[in-house]
Amino acid sequence: MLLFVKIILELSLMLSTWLLNFFCFAFLICSFLTHADIERSKIDEEACFSNSWNKEKLLDLKNNQFLLSNQRIHELLPQLRYCLASSDPIIRDDVAFGAYSTWLRAGNIRPPTLSSLFETFLSDIDHNKNDEQSVFLPFAILVFSEVLRVDRKSPYLQASQRTKAVNALSSYMLLANDYRGFDDQLGWRHSVAHTSDAIFQLVLNPKINQAQLQQMLNAIAQQIPAQGSHFYIYAEPERLSRPVYYAMRREDVPIKFWEQWISNIADPSPFKSWAEVFTNQQGLAQRHNVKLFLLNLQYFIVAGKGNEQLGELNIMVKDALKSMI
Repeated sequence: MLLFVKIILELSLMLSTWLLNFFCFAFLICSFLTHADIERSKIDEEACFSNSWNKEKLLDLKNNQFLLSNQRIHELLPQLRYCLASSDPIIRDDVAFGAYSTWLRAGNIRPPTLSSLFETFLSDIDHNKNDEQSVFLPFAILVFSEVLRVDRKSPYLQASQRTKAVNALSSYMLLANDYRGFDDQLGWRHSVAHTSDAIFQLVLNPKINQAQLQQMLNAIAQQIPAQGSHFYIYAEPERLSRPVYYAMRREDVPIKFWEQWISNIADPSPFKSWAEVFTNQQGLAQRHNVKLFLLNLQYFIVAGKGNEQLGELNIMVKDALKSMI
């Protein structure tokens, strides 16, 4: 009997040790994966400069209107991505984004490289990749909008890739909470506006279907009032209203959807009425942001080419504005 008990105790000890080792191993693996995810979400601006392309040469490139041979363009593209993380707004905005935009619009990027750029910047958005100053991601999204523009003009993406773009931008728009705009030292960060620009390119793309349009419109709707007590002051309502207006012009989104969508925008919730918000900072911010959005949307509708549905939508927008007193 004692021998049996001893064997049982030894087995229990062995099992306990194995379980302890297993959980320690699992913990280490989880820690490694978590650390890997953190590392993967970071980008360092140091790789912006190289022996071949230092700061002076990059500035000269801008001054020469980005004139380069196609071979040298393709060699420089990966390095310029790191320049989007630069704390120097001239390098980040004028040089890096300027180069991407110029070459993409001029048709200097070959189709295989276009697909690679699409996947790279899509991954950056999906993994929320950013730098310490959080300047990279807003500009990665802005470059992504230029990549999507090329597909709108000359399709090269698969339907599944466009779906991924719709999902990534919708998710980012829903979760965006960095409302910094312009800074005298760092320049622009403009997350909401840049995401609107990327969505705008998808809205204009005839290969985007009705369900995808509605998905992006619903994401925009959540960002129109902004979170907390933030007042939009950097023309975000104008940038948000532009893709909405062009979605209205497409006429493949049913009028019933728009009725509910505009009604939701003009809803003062969580307040009982718009009259109630005048003694509440969050409510005042919400009213300010929603009203500016609707005014910009109305301007686009009135100034643009009219059709029967736009006429109906204009009345809805007017009624929504009237409800805000």
